[in-house]
Amino acid sequence: MPGSAAAVDADLAALLSDQKTALRHLREFFARLLHGHFECISYAMPGFLQSGPQGRMVAGYVGFRRHLYL
Repeated sequence: MPGSAAAVDADLAALLSDQKTALRHLREFFARLLHGHFECISYAMPGFLQSGPQGRMVAGYVGFRRHLYL
């Protein structure tokens, strides 16, 4: 499984304060919504991966200098 919750923590820690706050709220929302999914970093973007050998990333989010992307 690519990445981990610790890698996502490190990724979010590097963001600007307002982005960090917005993406932490989004991360918490996805975690509640996607029970049984795993946090990952894929294509340099934090997200949530389906469980199982063929699990796919079902939600991703990332902050850029001037915008956020879902």
